[in-house]
Amino acid sequence: MNAPSDYRFVGEYMDDGTVFVHNKICVGDAVEIIPIHGRNKTLTIQKIIKNNEELQEFSAGNSESYVTLIFD
Repeated sequence: MNAPSDYRFVGEYMDDGTVFVHNKICVGDAVEIIPIHGRNKTLTIQKIIKNNEELQEFSAGNSESYVTLIFD
């Protein structure tokens, strides 16, 4: 039996630089970026920006689930 994962899929990076969020994210969360080419990177979310407003957390769930993430 496998142990539950400590990881969850956060979202997809879009061509315009935004992220389409699939799960809840918070400032301070460590995320692993998995690029098509190159090495994976682990970064910490420093800012979440939606409609020019800085948020502490963001939950997904609809077609408006696009945010800009600023990392360390």
